[in-house]
Amino acid sequence: MKKGDIVIMPSQDTSVEPTSVGILVSVDPEGGVVLVLWNDAEGVAYEEPRAWLAVIGNVAKFGLATPTDWQAY
Repeated sequence: MKKGDIVIMPSQDTSVEPTSVGILVSVDPEGGVVLVLWNDAEGVAYEEPRAWLAVIGNVAKFGLATPTDWQAY
């Protein structure tokens, strides 16, 4: 796992609530926890065990918007 990875918790019970999606904001190379900013956490990042998470993508794969991209709209 690396900074910018998009993660979910596969063990989350989705019958009660929709799956949360998070972005890894900090990774401790020696520890078993990472800092995740969840989409439903109101700007609070939480330490989560790596074993609880599954990577589904990375922010870098979506690219960055350039002024020419958004100025057209």
